[in-house]
Amino acid sequence: MNWKEILTKGMHKSDVDLCASAVVQEPKLFKELLDIVAKGEVTPAMKASWILGKAAELNRSLPAKHVSRIIELLRQAKVSGVQRELIKTLFKLNLQEEDESALLDLCFHFLNHTESDVAVRYNALKILMALTKKYPDLKQELVASLEAQLEYNTEAWARYSGKTLAKLKRK
Repeated sequence: MNWKEILTKGMHKSDVDLCASAVVQEPKLFKELLDIVAKGEVTPAMKASWILGKAAELNRSLPAKHVSRIIELLRQAKVSGVQRELIKTLFKLNLQEEDESALLDLCFHFLNHTESDVAVRYNALKILMALTKKYPDLKQELVASLEAQLEYNTEAWARYSGKTLAKLKRK
């Protein structure tokens, strides 16, 4: 597949769906897209991560072989769109303890930095909420993080995090 041509022109959701389907059919393309994200060129990296996120949504086993690399790319990513899609790629995966710990740290990092894009924080919070089911002791740390930043956020984020806080306190 000629990624350079595909990722440098305008893309619509239908284009992403088509590319993601191709990745599902030919899993080696997943690694090629990770390589493009790793290069860090903004436009191709954003579009490649969008395709990765959609491909992972279609087939959860695709990112499994690449978890450590995805986490490292997430750690290095400076563009919020890339961060958001890489987090989505890791959602609902069964991770090794070391990878889970690294992802947990990154998600708290994104959540606690109010300058992080709301979509990045939202997806980080989804992962953290899922991890509280596995690690109930995490709830208190998550509650403390959310409470500490309520007054420093947009109204929409404050409303969403407030609802999440209510859920955490009910459990």
